[in-house]
Amino acid sequence: MMKLDNFFVSGANEEAVAVLEAVLNNVKVYSPVLIYAKPGRGKTHLLHEICDKCKTALAGQKVAFTTGRQFLEEVDRTIRLGAKPNQIKIYDDVDILLVDDISDIFGCSEAEHVFTNLFLSSMGQKKKQIICTSAVLAKDGGSREMIRFFDRACVVQLYAPDEQLKKNVVEMMIQQFSLNVNEEAMRYIIAQPFLSINQILGDMTKLAALAEEDEQINQQFCQKYHIGQSH
Repeated sequence: MMKLDNFFVSGANEEAVAVLEAVLNNVKVYSPVLIYAKPGRGKTHLLHEICDKCKTALAGQKVAFTTGRQFLEEVDRTIRLGAKPNQIKIYDDVDILLVDDISDIFGCSEAEHVFTNLFLSSMGQKKKQIICTSAVLAKDGGSREMIRFFDRACVVQLYAPDEQLKKNVVEMMIQQFSLNVNEEAMRYIIAQPFLSINQILGDMTKLAALAEEDEQINQQFCQKYHIGQSH
């Protein structure tokens, strides 16, 4: 059974991880899947992890990873060569399609039409697994076609880091930078209201840049440099 073992699991993401592990072990059963999260909460990292697992364990499946921006550019390039949107068959031969930031195609009717046609064709004999990420829901900018796609999708959400996830990420960064952080500072950092994993990474990188070699980082040091308070 395939597991997402390179991804920190906590209450902030355990539902999403459980669904996606089920997808990995029952490909084409749960398509499409949408990973929804605000920026910086790990959806791109999670999608890359899924892609790597698929390529390793599903050798007979053709896997493609793209972004909403790249998809948009491919559609635009094909149209400029003379194709009509309903004639475009990009990714038609792919078994597992992963699209990061699908919301980047919102507002481009041609790209939205091509994508939804791709989705509809995946429901027929040429079943394919589609997994997307987005920081925006279709109702906030997509066409009716995209809204229908989002309505049909199995939506999983990544939430703001909880205490366990913050602890895992902070410990990883302490090890990465060989930081000397005492227990008081550790508790203080974990207690801060970080809204994303990226905010934690940014503040831990700042600590690494400001601390002298082997200097012990305490709560006062963290407060002095506004750790967890500048977002």
